[in-house]
Amino acid sequence: MIDLIITHPAEGPASLFTRNFRVHSGIPIGLYNEGARSPVVLVYGDVSVSALTELGKHYSAIIAIPFMEKDYVPENPCHYETMTVKAPILATMQNLEREGLDGFVKTFEGGPLVLAGYTGKALTLIFTADLIKATIRILSGEIEGETGKDGYGRHNPPPGSITDSPGVSLHFNLIENTIRYVYHKLGLPLLSIPRWPSSAPLAVFLSHDVDIMRKWTVKRSLYEFFHCLPNIFRLNMNPIFKTARSIADAIK
Repeated sequence: MIDLIITHPAEGPASLFTRNFRVHSGIPIGLYNEGARSPVVLVYGDVSVSALTELGKHYSAIIAIPFMEKDYVPENPCHYETMTVKAPILATMQNLEREGLDGFVKTFEGGPLVLAGYTGKALTLIFTADLIKATIRILSGEIEGETGKDGYGRHNPPPGSITDSPGVSLHFNLIENTIRYVYHKLGLPLLSIPRWPSSAPLAVFLSHDVDIMRKWTVKRSLYEFFHCLPNIFRLNMNPIFKTARSIADAIK
């Protein structure tokens, strides 16, 4: 179990993060209130020297993610390298500098993504982007709510950087790899729940089939229209009007 401490009133989004992160990584993470502590803490919110110094009295290692009041998905995101792809960071990169902490992970664009060093005796890694808020915005559909609607009342698609890459998985991978690195650095075992039964490397999911590719063909339209005609004798015109509107919308 890794402790989560929130130094900003953002428990709602953070709890959504912890649920999804457990499923993605298999690493149990829980909001710390009191009692026995984990050797490692993930702090979200205030990552000032004073806040981390206080946490350093209780933990062997600190992983810190700064909270941003306003965030957006950058049109030209920064990137970091994974084993297989040049992955985008769908969050605003901050120009964080901290005495005694050096760039540990750098972006392709040259800026630090993670700073590393020590707070007292506690190993400390600080992200320079609010990965939690950015991830929750993608998961919750909040971004689609800001893109406006088309003529049919449908939300316009989010920025291409989101639809072109698995942003949530990329952010979670960064956080997971950091946690695993810290435990390895401390020489401690990290217990995790396998994603698939018996630690299988992958799983195949079979969904239902799609029967109708184009609903409102001429044949289908005539069928639906004549199927509604008996409602005239029942003095119930609503089904007829509804079907006619659907066909008209499809023609438009």
